[in-house]
Amino acid sequence: MLFKAGRQEPRRFRYAPRVYDERKERLEKRKKEIEEELKLEEKIKTDHRYQKLEEDRSSYLRFERRRQTRQSNLRLVVILVALLFGTYLLLRRLDILGSAEKLF
Repeated sequence: MLFKAGRQEPRRFRYAPRVYDERKERLEKRKKEIEEELKLEEKIKTDHRYQKLEEDRSSYLRFERRRQTRQSNLRLVVILVALLFGTYLLLRRLDILGSAEKLF
């Protein structure tokens, strides 16, 4: 092991003969074109689906915001009516309304 550290392996002769096959080149080129077309179509479909999802999401968010606004407005009206009724009862109980009616 110690003596093997400085030795180099002999280089191997690697020759891969290259043959030009015009038909095979055309087929590979056509396959690449078809794959690119399919990828483009898939991207368009995906973009369309994404756009549709975004439209649905924004529509839902608009609907939800309107619903929440209606609920909060209704809650505000109920609270105001309750406060006004409570104030009326309190003033009547203290007989402030009765004395104010006597002035007019």
